[in-house]
Amino acid sequence: MYLGIGLGITRLSGVLGFNPASLFANGEEGAWYDPSDLTTLYQDSKGLTPVTGTGQPVGLMLDKSKGLTLGSEAVTNGTFDTDTDWTKGTGWTISGGVASFVATGSQANLTQSCLTIGKTYKISWDQTSSAGSLIIYVGITVPAGPVSGSGNKSLIVTASGNTTLYIQAQSTFTGTIDNFSVRELPGNHATQSSSTKRPVLQSSGGLYYLDFDGADDWMRTTFGAAQAQPNTIAAALKFDQGSRNEFVVDGVSTNRNAIYKTTTDLQLFAGSSITDPSAAGTTELVTLGHLNTTSSELRVDGSQVVTGDVGSNQWGGVTLGADSSDTLWLDGRIYGFIGVNRTLTADEIDGVEAYLAAKSGVTL
Repeated sequence: MYLGIGLGITRLSGVLGFNPASLFANGEEGAWYDPSDLTTLYQDSKGLTPVTGTGQPVGLMLDKSKGLTLGSEAVTNGTFDTDTDWTKGTGWTISGGVASFVATGSQANLTQSCLTIGKTYKISWDQTSSAGSLIIYVGITVPAGPVSGSGNKSLIVTASGNTTLYIQAQSTFTGTIDNFSVRELPGNHATQSSSTKRPVLQSSGGLYYLDFDGADDWMRTTFGAAQAQPNTIAAALKFDQGSRNEFVVDGVSTNRNAIYKTTTDLQLFAGSSITDPSAAGTTELVTLGHLNTTSSELRVDGSQVVTGDVGSNQWGGVTLGADSSDTLWLDGRIYGFIGVNRTLTADEIDGVEAYLAAKSGVTL
């Protein structure tokens, strides 16, 4: 028996009782991306401008695998109650519970060493400004901004370069900051720094997806360390063209675990590939690849379609909408992605497939 949303009773039971977060309960590496959750989407790659509706570009998509739970406060004296803990450049003062800067004609930094390279942080603060802007560096190589105007500000950035937080007042900035908070946001968050290469959030029939243009759109995250097989990757997708070489998902550099299409053949790849010549088409699909060298399998819409040897590549991260070298782009949709560094049980496979089917309208 099948019900109105296209799921049989067994599959419906699986999705109603299944939370993808359970796949990562023991700290497994991977990612869970959900375009239908607008609270995880931002128009820019630094989390300055939230996505509020369809038709907007997506430059940052948060990974829900770690629960989006913020870590403890990393910065000391973010309320500026005392004139301590911060190193002040010319023009910065701390007094009266705020840090202030009056335009001097030169930019200057307010700094504190409080970061861990490679960790992603949600940063927020209250800002008043009558002129100019601030640029925030999370490590010296990662600028975010300029941030102007008054109000509560926030951004999401991964630290690199060094461990120092730099609040850089531009030469014309006049204003104050208070309640400066820096808290880790664990996860493998996918980004696209180029504004012209960002997929667009769209919806059809109440189902949300990222729309990739087939010309240059893609998003990526890189793991802290490459993961050896077995791995599991799953995506709900739709190809807009029936005969085209294109990637739904890939890894990073040579550490590749991929689901892709060569003209009309759907393939699972990790150095070698296994192929199903009848699975691609131009309708919505739920795909799941279990990568375990010679004992690998590709599943489509709830059924195993091919088994064999996919090679032994490790898994270095997630590239959505393109191959790892950004040359074979997806012309189509991604409704959701789940990837985890382990083999799934039969019940977990049912749960993942039913969950992605509900996100994409696929009948299993």
